[in-house]
Amino acid sequence: MGAAPVQSCCLHDQDAEACVVQLRTSNNTWLQEEAASSLADFARQKGPDRTKDWMPDAIPILIKAVTNGQSLELKEHAARALANLTIGDTVNSVRIVNAGGVQALVQLLSIELKDAQACRAQAARALGNLSVQNQVAATRVSEAGGVRSLLAALLDDRLSPGQPESTLVLHAEAACAIANLASADESCRKDILGNATAVPRLSMLAQGENAAARAPARRALKELAEHSPFAKQALSDADSQHELRLKLQALQQDGRQKLYGRVQSREQRSV
Repeated sequence: MGAAPVQSCCLHDQDAEACVVQLRTSNNTWLQEEAASSLADFARQKGPDRTKDWMPDAIPILIKAVTNGQSLELKEHAARALANLTIGDTVNSVRIVNAGGVQALVQLLSIELKDAQACRAQAARALGNLSVQNQVAATRVSEAGGVRSLLAALLDDRLSPGQPESTLVLHAEAACAIANLASADESCRKDILGNATAVPRLSMLAQGENAAARAPARRALKELAEHSPFAKQALSDADSQHELRLKLQALQQDGRQKLYGRVQSREQRSV
């Protein structure tokens, strides 16, 4: 007989505290992945039923998983959990910053493996969430080299095997994080504008085919436009491209409606 399958307490009783214990004590990578994934789901829950008792204990353990996790999946789930913990929760943001979370996330974002795009995207999302209207966190991100790593992510067009869409998500999350950093702190704006590739790449994404990246890239350009004529011109170009895209979509929709009307009329006449 084969060995009995390993079971995750998180999958059965949906207890966040049990997941924290499992992530801290288990030596099984699969169980750790399941625990981190479940904690990410718990952190996403909203409303008065969202219990927070487990969060102070979970944060340093999740940061450790981001840093020392034995699989990319574990790192990805842990980063996603940290990103979700910051949404609408300044207390958790402070906890993550004070526990060394910024450095861990920047390190994860800087991984060079082409099959790490999904976990890098979650690291970018977490850094962006931390920086929402939070100058202290934004400054920490900049000091840790986060701006440089985010801009490098924008330029990385490598496709992960089996997950080509993860690169598109990485670009979108990195652009969103850059927009948040530019909005939060003057030193971050200077760091972004000090990189010669920043505005051209944001301009390309704001006008490109990656729909998820267009809006955050345009928002980043908007934040930078007041401080850079180059960014202001790039924003104008992106707005013109956006208006043209809307007109083309309207024409295509009108054409489809007319075609549908003609087909329907032929069908009605043939009855």
